[in-house]
Amino acid sequence: MENAVQKTHGFTKGNQASVGYGRPAGSSNKVPRQVKAVIEDAVKQIGGSQRMVDWAMRSNENETIFWRDIVPRVLPKVIQGDPNNPIPFQLVERRIVHVQQIDEEGEG
Repeated sequence: MENAVQKTHGFTKGNQASVGYGRPAGSSNKVPRQVKAVIEDAVKQIGGSQRMVDWAMRSNENETIFWRDIVPRVLPKVIQGDPNNPIPFQLVERRIVHVQQIDEEGEG
């Protein structure tokens, strides 16, 4: 049954002949770079940042969409700190304690 599915790509695990093909590591992908330029141009033409602010402030739903769906897409995926000036961490611990009520006669 496995032989019934034929692979359509040239990569075979362990085949050294396929090493070196493709885009070099660390190079940027041309298509997303071109798409980003087109989107930036469209944003400028339809009103830029002020138009987006006006849209976001028009309703609570729009503001939620802005913070939930748009902002995370432009934030860095990995946030790196300064190793010489680390952010201090503080442990905050809360405990839920069951307190037994004692009536006026001293019985619980």
